[in-house]
Amino acid sequence: MKNITTWIMISSFIFYIIIGNLSNSYAQQKQKTTIAVLTFQSKGGISGNEASTLTDRLRTELVKLGTFTILERGQMNEILEEQGFSASGCTSSECAIEAGRLLGVQMMIAGDVGKVGNVLTIDVRLFDVSTGRIVRAIQEDHRGDVSGLLKVMKRIARKAAGLKVDEDKGGGFPWLWVGLGVVVLGGGAAVLLGGSDTTSDPEPTDNSLPDPSWPPGN
Repeated sequence: MKNITTWIMISSFIFYIIIGNLSNSYAQQKQKTTIAVLTFQSKGGISGNEASTLTDRLRTELVKLGTFTILERGQMNEILEEQGFSASGCTSSECAIEAGRLLGVQMMIAGDVGKVGNVLTIDVRLFDVSTGRIVRAIQEDHRGDVSGLLKVMKRIARKAAGLKVDEDKGGGFPWLWVGLGVVVLGGGAAVLLGGSDTTSDPEPTDNSLPDPSWPPGN
């Protein structure tokens, strides 16, 4: 009898844990902001197909973050077509907000992708459909082939979600390697010099210690 009672208590405990986790997951899902992404407007040097592919990658990166509930492109286009609304070239705040209201989402993303000289540029705006204001304006530049923008979409997705993005430290990185190189070379030289003297063991001096202020900028 005691074993049966213990088994019932354990089963009940596990049951409540499972129900609690399901309830939390459902609540979190309900709290997620619904968002739709309009196809990027392509400008000089970028084709419409490339802009569409970059838009799809941004949707995918947003889905992977799990921060938003993303409206699928096919479903979005179907709803807008039923309402007689054309999303082609829809990048202005008024157009994006109107599309968002028809789609029944809380947030809209619209943007442009183009080329200035050798630099590819992306400008993305996150709109609050209820207030009409721009919540976030995101700009990214990329030097290189247009395919490199696929990786940039991950940065844009994180910025749109308000998440931290690792920024380039500029000149700090080369100085770090220079400092490490000097320390390594200095250590190797000390070993060689120490090995060449077999008669005595020189007392360590402060000059043999690495400079704690190196590399510059620390």
